[in-house]
Amino acid sequence: MPTEVTLEIQRRLVDGDAAERVDALDVLTHALEFAGSDDSLSTWRQALHERTVTAQAIAAVDELVHYITNEYAKGNHYAASEICDCLDYIAQATDRLPDRTW
Repeated sequence: MPTEVTLEIQRRLVDGDAAERVDALDVLTHALEFAGSDDSLSTWRQALHERTVTAQAIAAVDELVHYITNEYAKGNHYAASEICDCLDYIAQATDRLPDRTW
């Protein structure tokens, strides 16, 4: 079951304004790389051109969100920025991860 953050990223990819889509595409890029997904470029292009979010895209984002959430719970408050700061932005915008002290 996808997390609420994953569902928010999916919403932004499909229905978001230009700024939301760019942010969500950034997250998707890092999630696909993090998950080592097959056919990542095709998945990313579908999200960009067709506003279609595949099961592979959802699974990759969800894997990344779970990893960061678990790391944060262990006290690693920099887990997101170790991968990419874009996830901090999305997570804070949806109030699903605690605010980070910079």
